[in-house]
Formats: sequence, structure tokens, C-alpha cells
Amino acid sequence: MAEQFFLDQIPHNGWTYDEFVENMRLKVEMPEPEDQHDMHASFIPLNYRRTLRIARTFRPMPSTQYELMQITKPQIWMLITEDWCVDSPYAVPIIAKLAKIAPGVDLRILERDLYPDIMDKYLTNGGRSIPKLVAFDEEGNELFQWGPRPAEAASLVRAAREKGESSGEYNKRLHAWYADDDGRTIEREIMDLLKPNFRKAVQIYDEPEEEEFGYEEDLLIDLDEIKEATDFTIEGEGLDGEQTFDDDGNDLDDDFGGANNNGGGRRGRDDY
Repeated sequence: MAEQFFLDQIPHNGWTYDEFVENMRLKVEMPEPEDQHDMHASFIPLNYRRTLRIARTFRPMPSTQYELMQITKPQIWMLITEDWCVDSPYAVPIIAKLAKIAPGVDLRILERDLYPDIMDKYLTNGGRSIPKLVAFDEEGNELFQWGPRPAEAASLVRAAREKGESSGEYNKRLHAWYADDDGRTIEREIMDLLKPNFRKAVQIYDEPEEEEFGYEEDLLIDLDEIKEATDFTIEGEGLDGEQTFDDDGNDLDDDFGGANNNGGGRRGRDDY
């Protein structure tokens, strides 16, 4: 049975990815907030730069693209997140790119704090952890859930917390993990969740060569060429073109754990 919020068309009326990114841009260009202690607002410029960078560099595997193009029946992907979330810029542009390739998928983004009643239906270990992706068919039947972060990244954070590390300490390793992973784990985990929905409709095939079917050139960028042109794990550019990753994958414009946020971390673990 479809959830009432689905019948009320709340996910359908959520932000598109482009609208979500544009809203971030507007916030970045706004004057400094009166409340200088608003840690959430202080994360948005950094997250905006990361979102643009990952959207520009992430390229789904050819086999992923082939399988996504088989999804022709309508699906709504409801992505619950916030633009200040530490994991959001690593997940949201990847999910958006996967959704754009699939003909039947409509991605819509809901702000967690505006829809607490919906968020509370998809808690992680009792917390409002984000980003959280929930997919539905056109009747509102749930197809799968993903989030709030890849399993390996979640294990990294869990182990660090058990050791008593501060969020500032483990966030540096978390950012390095995301940089080294290139989005492949998120891509793989979501595709594994999707496979039961179209396995019967897809025949056994050899992975196609890139030239065997059309790509949208503005969507798909050759990450290998980018890597060859730089010594960084991922080429990173900020809004004014500065490099943002060093040779070890550390985010040079990362201010998590610095003085700006009083030791790193956000208010409560349910923000993650």
C-alpha cells in the first residue's frame, strides 16, 4: 500500500537536482548570516564546490549506463537530504547522474528538516541520517532504500566513533575515502539494489564498448583523461579554480574540524 505522503504527491513536487543546486548557489552568494554560529550554513559553500566538482568528474561505468537505460517503467526516487550534510555532495550528484540516464526515473529531493514526518519513516539505527534514497514505482510501492552513506564509509565512521575520535578527526579520513573511491561504491550499491527490478527484462550481455551506444556528451565526462592531466586523486576546483585535493586525497578547502565549527561535527548524530 502506498504511503499517504506519496498519494499526496509530496515527493513528486520536491526539488529537481538542478533546483537543489541552484538553491545552494543562491545561499552561497547571500551575505554572511547574522548568526555567525550557524554551523550548518557555514558548510554550504564547501558542499557547493564539492557538488559541482563531483558532478563534473563522475562518469558511470558503461555497463551501469546500459542497465539504467532498461528502466523504462516510471519510478520516483525520493532523496531526503540537506545541503549542509557532510555526505550529501558525494552522493547527491552521483544519484542524480544515475537517475538522468534511466528513462523512467524521476529524481526529487526533499529537505529533511521540512519533512520530519517522512524522515521518521526511514530512520537509520533510530537516527535521522541523511542522505536517504527511497525508490517507488508509479503506484507508490517501495522498490528499495539506500543511505545514508556507503557501507565501507559507514564502517569507517562507526569504528572511529567507537574509538572516541572527534568528528573533525574522522571526517578527514572520510573525505579521503570518498576521493579515492571516485563514487564507484555508491554506483555499485545502488545498481545492486536496482537489479531485482529489471533483471528479468535484461538479457545476458557482454559489457558494451562506449562507442556502441550514444552518450550525452554534456553528461558523461572521461574521468581517465582528467586523472592523466593531474597528479590529484580527483581534480578539484573551487569556484575560482583553486585546487582542492592534495596528493593524499586530503581536501584542501576542507574546514571540518577547524576553528570555524568549534572542533567539527554537527548537532547530534542524526544529522549524518
